[in-house]
Amino acid sequence: MEPMTLSYPMADREVRAVLGRVAKMRVKIISFSLLLITAPSGGLVSAETKSKPSAPEPFHMARTPAEKALDHILRRVEKDGNITQYVLGTPYYDAEKDTGYARLFTKTFLRAAAKKEADAVKRSCDGKYTGEICGLDFNPITCAQDYSESGYLHRTMEDDGSKAIISSLGVDFEPSEVKTSYRLIKVGENWKLDGVHCGGGGEFNMDCGDSVCADVSDLRKKAEQGDAGSQYDLGYRYEVGRGVKWNYGEAARWFRKAAGQGHAGAQSYLGYLYKHGRGVLRDDAESARWYRKAAEQGHANAQYYLGEIYEIGRGVQPDDAESARWYRKAAEQGQVHSQYILGSMYDEGRGVQRDLAEAEKWFRKAAELGHRGAQYSLGLMHEKGRGVQRDLAEAEMWLRKAAERGHAGARQEVEKLDRR
Repeated sequence: MEPMTLSYPMADREVRAVLGRVAKMRVKIISFSLLLITAPSGGLVSAETKSKPSAPEPFHMARTPAEKALDHILRRVEKDGNITQYVLGTPYYDAEKDTGYARLFTKTFLRAAAKKEADAVKRSCDGKYTGEICGLDFNPITCAQDYSESGYLHRTMEDDGSKAIISSLGVDFEPSEVKTSYRLIKVGENWKLDGVHCGGGGEFNMDCGDSVCADVSDLRKKAEQGDAGSQYDLGYRYEVGRGVKWNYGEAARWFRKAAGQGHAGAQSYLGYLYKHGRGVLRDDAESARWYRKAAEQGHANAQYYLGEIYEIGRGVQPDDAESARWYRKAAEQGQVHSQYILGSMYDEGRGVQRDLAEAEKWFRKAAELGHRGAQYSLGLMHEKGRGVQRDLAEAEMWLRKAAERGHAGARQEVEKLDRR
């Protein structure tokens, strides 16, 4: 799978979202064990014995001290890969880069994570690191949701002032999707991460079994024999550091081999690498060329990126009509960001003839898939009666949905509604 971006606000989010999708595809539904780690007091904490709200509040941006502490941890882990190595106790941890990691986690959590990693290395690599990462296959903290560069939403399930259990997911993900639950313990004045439940499985729901090292070796052999799918998969592993060390140059090399054989995913990924200058020199024209090759094969995400390229004129002459054409192709395949942008183009008459009914149609499609920008736009249309019959109840519903997902404009509108 190739990387994704959010279109509201327009920003480069590709790698983070693909990690989220891959993590969700590979997540296995297993037992609720890490949340039952021995608590500092010595007893077992059973989720079933704790009272829970009968109607939990919607997911929202961090509000409580525990939620804010968790949000801070998730954002730090996203930006500093050395934290993961610290938590797992791998040879790749660099103590010189440690900026107070111990303040973020309890010893209980660190022991559990290190043991899980050691068990995985023993099972997969005879207990030794051999230059390739041979342990757990997913981040022990973000696991089920993986990274969400645009932020996180939280919902507190329990909080007695000393211990909190919080269910969280990335802004980029849907509330119905697999989410991660966290247990935090208050130590002194600080909240520390004490347990992770990755949506239903073993301690971390990222146990590599015998797959990481063995599969990489087998995958490499198939890739070297010219199998395009294996070349793509190996390129992806180098891109995200899964089963091998991060190496953008190697990622580009294997993506190029697969792309040369017509692999649409690899072509799209090469477009991404040239766009950001990862493993290759940045080249907007070359980025557009590879995205076009994938888009012409019907690759929805490449069609979205090609629409973006023509919209802003990156490596090509700006062309709103051509931009709208590619956004439409992606939108018709259910690509949510394209649906939102196409709605905006109809709303503004940009690249297409202005048509508020079409704008409402595409905003609604994206809004129903959870796109906060589309939810906000749809709410405003109903609030003002633009292209639709004015409906304040409908407007409030969509504005609140967008606000719950962290849309700043929607939050302001909801604050106005609450003051009435």
